[in-house]
Amino acid sequence: MRLSKAMPDVPIVIKLHRKDRLDTIKRGSRIVPRPGSRVVSHDAHGFPADIYDWLQGCSLFLTGASTVALEAMVMDVPVVTMDFCNEIHDVDFIDAGATVHVANGEMLEQVVRETLATAVTARTCERRVKSFIEKSFYALTDIPPCAAPMR
Repeated sequence: MRLSKAMPDVPIVIKLHRKDRLDTIKRGSRIVPRPGSRVVSHDAHGFPADIYDWLQGCSLFLTGASTVALEAMVMDVPVVTMDFCNEIHDVDFIDAGATVHVANGEMLEQVVRETLATAVTARTCERRVKSFIEKSFYALTDIPPCAAPMR
């Protein structure tokens, strides 16, 4: 919500997890998203259900430690992980440096501005992301096709 307020020219969509409820978020936040930003619940009508549809054309993916970060990486979407309370530990893609990891709102705003303006953050992590993805997903490496189609 603070990022939305700090960057009024950037469209921001907050996609809630299945467990999260829109009314809980609204009650718990004293900061209201500015017009143009959206908070979308899991079951909102008119929005895609498939995360790959959400990531199409996405400029940047922000998360705590959601495994959706992996799908974003596979789709070449830069990922920024946020841990403002130092609670996230032993997450393989964070430990591998495949994400830009921020510890406070100021860092988050700076990284988002840099990434959207120049793609510097994406290029900085590119080798580490590629290495992490190749080690984690064997199917993404060059595998010769099967001699006969499977039935």
